[in-house]
Amino acid sequence: MEPNPVIFRLLEKNIKDNNLTNITLFNCCLSNKEGFEDFFFENESTNNLSGSIYETRGNEFQVKVKSIKLSSIMKDELFDLIKIDVEGAERQIFQDLVENDKIKLSDSYFIEYHHHSNMENVFSEMISFFETKGFKFNLRSVFKKPTSFQDILIFFHKKII
Repeated sequence: MEPNPVIFRLLEKNIKDNNLTNITLFNCCLSNKEGFEDFFFENESTNNLSGSIYETRGNEFQVKVKSIKLSSIMKDELFDLIKIDVEGAERQIFQDLVENDKIKLSDSYFIEYHHHSNMENVFSEMISFFETKGFKFNLRSVFKKPTSFQDILIFFHKKII
């Protein structure tokens, strides 16, 4: 899953150049709705990895990208681990998983939560989503300064892998 069109082309090339098979790529973003979202990133000519459906997290270049729900991809399959790094769109994904009763399809979630004082704080809501479904969690973060983005790694688990 990669919404950034520049990075997506590099991903396709990397998979082809390495003769990797049995991989499904999605050039879209995750959301709590099917359709399209504005996606912001640095610019078309760089391979910058930061991009988001939120302008404050992404940057000045904007494109429309397809959006899909994680629950529609998961169907009713069971997963050992789901890794989520969505640059600020965490709330939409967790609402989708809870509303569609799909959060139970994995015993473990590894999430890179991006916190910044200028963005809506959904940290406690996200923790609550998982706790009410029986998950425990571990955190890791590095504090830089009060006005900087803070990446918080969260490992939600029902059992230790």
